[in-house]
Amino acid sequence: MLLAGCGGSPLSPSELRDQAGQICRQMVQQSSTIRRPKAPSGTAAFLNQGIAVLKPGVEQLRSLDPPNADADTYHRAVQSLSDQVANLEQTEREVRRGGDPVSAVQSLQQRLTPLQTQADSDWRTLGISACVSR
Repeated sequence: MLLAGCGGSPLSPSELRDQAGQICRQMVQQSSTIRRPKAPSGTAAFLNQGIAVLKPGVEQLRSLDPPNADADTYHRAVQSLSDQVANLEQTEREVRRGGDPVSAVQSLQQRLTPLQTQADSDWRTLGISACVSR
């Protein structure tokens, strides 16, 4: 797939926008096929499907080598996305262990909001609109 970041020099801003945008568009496309559960009993499976889409995308984004001038912002955006995945994983484990799916998802949404806000701000600063939350 994408080999940028495997040594060599950093990507140009345009290359970063193109490659990161491609990764994010792929994550959005894949996640759009995930259907919300019809009952709380499907919550863990729903979260697991989202994790299965997002986790590889985060690793692909992490492998990109941003331009030096954008590195801090880019790494913060990717870390915010990684933290979102970690929160999804935590919630999925909680629900699988018998936690109340409704309250677990409500708590998850509260934890995700500031992470999404930070990431969205950084993606906008970088001009990578494909990575901004919908």
